[in-house]
Amino acid sequence: MSHVRQELPANAPAADPAGATEPAAAASAPGLFEAIRQLIGEGGEIGQAAQSAVGSLARLASAEAALARSAVVRGLAMVALALVAALVGLLYLLATATSLLVAAGLPLAAALAVSTVAVLALTGLLLWRARRLFGLATFERTRHQLGRLREGWQ
Repeated sequence: MSHVRQELPANAPAADPAGATEPAAAASAPGLFEAIRQLIGEGGEIGQAAQSAVGSLARLASAEAALARSAVVRGLAMVALALVAALVGLLYLLATATSLLVAAGLPLAAALAVSTVAVLALTGLLLWRARRLFGLATFERTRHQLGRLREGWQ
């Protein structure tokens, strides 16, 4: 156990050889039990404030989650409407392209076949891109690194 010598400030009460302070200073200082009661009382207030803050944060997080759910539903509805509009636009484009091919002298069956091949090629390209994007969500690199770690531990 180490003893640290502390220098008292100039206005500190003088201690007598027995270690007691002046009677006036001893009377004004709170007792040990009173100091503990004050600390417990203040700690309770701090605990109540922390509990209130945590409750407020929980209510905020709940409200944010409800807002996000609502936004996702509305966003999906807008995506569905956009898909319908894109499909209608593609159909008009195909009808125009088919009529132009017929006007250029191609038989109707050949013009429809060319339009169908164009749509199937576009669909294949979009499906390939979607598959690549979903492939990024498989955590492939993470699984690779975990496998390397597992090999290192063996």
